[in-house]
Amino acid sequence: MLKFLYAQSVTMTNNFNYLNWSELTGLIKNPPQASSFSLKEIKARCAVIAAHDATDKTKQTVMLHNNFTLLRLDLDDSPFDIAAIKDLLDQVDIKSYIVHTTASHMQDGCSHRYRIYIELVAALSFDIWSLLEKYLCHLFAADDCATRSQQIMYLPSLFPGVIYDCNISEGNALQVDGSLLLDQAMTLNDISMTDCAAVVEVKKKKVLPQYCESLIAGQVSIIDLVNQSYTWDYVLAQYGYEQQGRHYLSPESKSKMAGVHLLEGNDGQLRYYSHHASDPCATGRCLNIFEFIVVREFNGDAKAAVKSLSNLFPEFNKHNLKLYLKHQQQQQIQVAMRVLS
Repeated sequence: MLKFLYAQSVTMTNNFNYLNWSELTGLIKNPPQASSFSLKEIKARCAVIAAHDATDKTKQTVMLHNNFTLLRLDLDDSPFDIAAIKDLLDQVDIKSYIVHTTASHMQDGCSHRYRIYIELVAALSFDIWSLLEKYLCHLFAADDCATRSQQIMYLPSLFPGVIYDCNISEGNALQVDGSLLLDQAMTLNDISMTDCAAVVEVKKKKVLPQYCESLIAGQVSIIDLVNQSYTWDYVLAQYGYEQQGRHYLSPESKSKMAGVHLLEGNDGQLRYYSHHASDPCATGRCLNIFEFIVVREFNGDAKAAVKSLSNLFPEFNKHNLKLYLKHQQQQQIQVAMRVLS
């Protein structure tokens, strides 16, 4: 059975012990009672575990040992509750896991805070372990601890006022080879490599709009109104996109791997970039909200989109129409004056 480095407190530097999965679940089910200290003092007194079975918790020792026996996640101010966490773990076919709240969960202005542990059949090298950790952090919008091999996790402790909850799933441990989790982690890694080029493009130069309105002086841009009036969360939900961590799954996707990313340009605007081959909005360009709607709703006809979407802003539409009619009258007068002269 795999074991994990264990210490009575974070300050320990030698004489470490080890826990196995059964012992870990016992501590989660029945955490020790703590006296009434501040959260900082309680944390200093909490036992800790690591994701490996090295002889100490220094990075050099951990990397040389290169034997990772546990997958773990640190979810601070998470948008998910335990039920949603269970659903996400089920999506990647993880059956044996622990979820528990932390000491700061719903305390002092904090929201949902959880720790997740996933049982493994066999130990992993750092390369595979970090690949899986990176994907899980992406899936849960969690702190990315994939590169922090030496990071420890605080075990729970009960104290007056604590809101403690846990869930332990007693299924089969994760066999990484041939698993859905490994397959999706490798896919994300491939996507991330191509993402780099898109991010660099968005960051280093101004992204020009694909369609520009021909506005008369004083008219309000309908395109700007659309981009400013709606959020990506709202728009993507309307078209059936499913959020997975920080990214989104397009409704046409068969891979069930979120390949839609929102990239921030040097103008601070978020733009849509998709890797889904089946996604009609995977144009190879970064799209703003208006451009996304043009593809989804108007088959690429931006002029028809402006005309239709202007009805969502009746006051501005009326204002623009008034200026347009005034401009037309002035044009007619100028033509008539040239004829008479």
